[in-house]
Amino acid sequence: MSPHPFTLRTFDLGGDKVLGLEEENPFLGLRGVRLLLAERQLLETQLRAAVRANPGNLRVMLPMVSDPGEVREAAELLRKIAREEGKEAPRLGIMVEVPSAVFMAPELAGLVGFMSVGTNDLTQYILAVDRQNFRVSHLYDSLHPAVLRAVDYLVQKAQGVEVEVCGELASDPLGAAALLALGVSALSIAPPSFLSIKKTILNLRIEDLRGLKEKILGAGSAEEVRRILKSAL
Repeated sequence: MSPHPFTLRTFDLGGDKVLGLEEENPFLGLRGVRLLLAERQLLETQLRAAVRANPGNLRVMLPMVSDPGEVREAAELLRKIAREEGKEAPRLGIMVEVPSAVFMAPELAGLVGFMSVGTNDLTQYILAVDRQNFRVSHLYDSLHPAVLRAVDYLVQKAQGVEVEVCGELASDPLGAAALLALGVSALSIAPPSFLSIKKTILNLRIEDLRGLKEKILGAGSAEEVRRILKSAL
């Protein structure tokens, strides 16, 4: 991939991932960076491999961050390993997947080089909806105004740090348009959706996006957001 940027997400175990831990509510349990900091050898092994493999284009992204202290601890370990290996530490970023990370954006922005919004989990936690539970899965919608307002808040409070999006919303033409209107700088897109998203972006103008932002943030439901976006596209 060199010289193009390559992002390595550290192990995101837990939640819907098979791990073998018996937890009553795994989505609120020991997962993502929490598990890696509890089992530091896992994190240290992966970070050391990343430092050794880095030709200068590697970025490391921590999942499921909920507190700046987690980032400080992981960043200190990364710097320590880089010194031991005599190499430059990869650029460090985080996944923004829980509401606390959104509202701690100013503090987190001072610790990282980029942020990537995981819309799948963020939607789940903001709306308190388990998308794998058929009884409530119809309530799961990443175009819900509450989710979009959270992304907008993050972009506004990120203090110039690059805000990206990965998750299914970025691979939806309506979602991609909404995210660009909110000021998101990069989208991580599933390969089958690439051409449709590219077409959507090429057909949008900056002037259109500025007006679109106010409308979707003022919407009262996901259905209204969709109507606004479909009309704009």
